[in-house]
Amino acid sequence: GNAISNNAINFTKKLVFAAKFGEEASSGHYRASVMLSLVAEPKEILVLSQAQNLQEITTEICKNTPINDAQYILRDTRDGKTYTVAKLKDGNCWMTKNLALSLNNITLTPENSNVQSNWTPNISPSDPWNDSASQILKYHNGAGTSGYKSEFGYYYTWCAATADSCKTATTSNSVASSSICPKGWHLPTNASNGSYANLFKAYGAINGLMAGDQDVLTPPLSFARAGRVYNNAVNNLNGFGIYWTATARDGSRAYALRLDNNISPSYYDAIYWHYGMSMRCVVLGS
Repeated sequence: GNAISNNAINFTKKLVFAAKFGEEASSGHYRASVMLSLVAEPKEILVLSQAQNLQEITTEICKNTPINDAQYILRDTRDGKTYTVAKLKDGNCWMTKNLALSLNNITLTPENSNVQSNWTPNISPSDPWNDSASQILKYHNGAGTSGYKSEFGYYYTWCAATADSCKTATTSNSVASSSICPKGWHLPTNASNGSYANLFKAYGAINGLMAGDQDVLTPPLSFARAGRVYNNAVNNLNGFGIYWTATARDGSRAYALRLDNNISPSYYDAIYWHYGMSMRCVVLGS
């Protein structure tokens, strides 16, 4: 289906006013002021098609939404950017466009983001491996890069993608507790429900290879081969795409989905935290 969004409901009503005067009132013209107070009950959101913002989506809403190819346009309240989202065949609701949230001059809160407490990125250079400070300096929106497309989104190091919870997810298969995904959404893990592997299996992947003619680069999946950032430059643009998961491999690497140019997909690589990669977010509905 085509992407759709929802508009406010407009309606017109007739208001009638009456005034009562005492019998002693003399004839003539009188002027009065009327204060009108209206109370509107917000519409209850039951399915994706009724929402306007990413932050409104819950597991219950995703569960109520039927699985189909419909793409809905939802707004990120943090910066006003919009993203297409869909409930896919794995039973979960996915962003079908890469995240493009700038981390400059912003504080993420539990009210708008997938964080445990307020988090303000520190953009002062420091440890290039474990600290989000230098990591965020390296994230790159591809501006000025030949072949860059808006659907590539922004690039994030793992510490930036996990809102610094990389510092506590340092053992094998430990999962970051936070991310820069919108409230209610999170980074996919590398296994089980809500993972890229499970998503692709729902579309026919066998041993990491897609079956039939399903193309992960086209709707409804719409993944992009945006390359990656290292050595302060975008590399392998249009050659392959790498998407962070929330799962650590060890104290300096995390698992990431890899979409090769000739093998689609090849599932997970262990990638050093300081590389800049793409990211998407998911809400569980099953």
